[in-house]
Amino acid sequence: MLLDWLFPTILVIAAVWFVIHQKTKAKAKAKRKPESTQVRRTPEPELEYDLLPSFPVKATLHLWYTDRNGQKTERVVDVQEIGAGVSDNTLVGYCQLRQEPRTFYLHRINQCVDTETGELINDVYQYLRQKYEQSPEYKIDELLNTERDALCILFYVSKADGALRKAERKIIRETCRILANDSRINDEMIDRLIKGIHLLTEPAFQLAVGRLAKRTLDIQRTVLDAAEKMVASDKKIHPAEQAALDYMRKRLPAN
Repeated sequence: MLLDWLFPTILVIAAVWFVIHQKTKAKAKAKRKPESTQVRRTPEPELEYDLLPSFPVKATLHLWYTDRNGQKTERVVDVQEIGAGVSDNTLVGYCQLRQEPRTFYLHRINQCVDTETGELINDVYQYLRQKYEQSPEYKIDELLNTERDALCILFYVSKADGALRKAERKIIRETCRILANDSRINDEMIDRLIKGIHLLTEPAFQLAVGRLAKRTLDIQRTVLDAAEKMVASDKKIHPAEQAALDYMRKRLPAN
């Protein structure tokens, strides 16, 4: 009988002691002074800037730059691209100070000088944009926008036999020089251009030829002449190449 009521009584006493102990511990903790009264400052949010179009550009700039922690540095950067960041455009290039590729926000550039000309640049974006628009890379990008049908047609003809050969790549390069009126276009630029072109299906190729038939006779002749040269450059003409060329001859009044 004694054991029947003794064990529950012990459990109740232990529970009461635990509750009292926890309350005492909480009060003692509340009375302690904070370890530090220093106010932690959160980083100031970035200002919002209008994001402008990105583009590839080559230049070597001497920068005076302030990072997000307020640290000021001076460095020379071989610029490769103007890109779009989270809140502002960025300058992407190889940093000669750090000996590695780096990205810099344009609004953090305090001063900038073109090392080639010694010119002090007030608006980095506009300066590099103008430099880009005077480059053959700009002409390639413009061709992708304005002459995509012509480029897709030539790429279709060159790949009709399953392979883009060296002679065909050269013909595409020369045709791009004619269309862009820029002899500075080189093989490296053609490689970049080709990466931006999707291989057409046969129905899509025929539609592109139909749209080309509405362009000027000069453009039609330029594209058709290039297609003729590509097919003729093969030792053995593939039936798909011949079929593509025959369709172009039939649809283009420039023939």
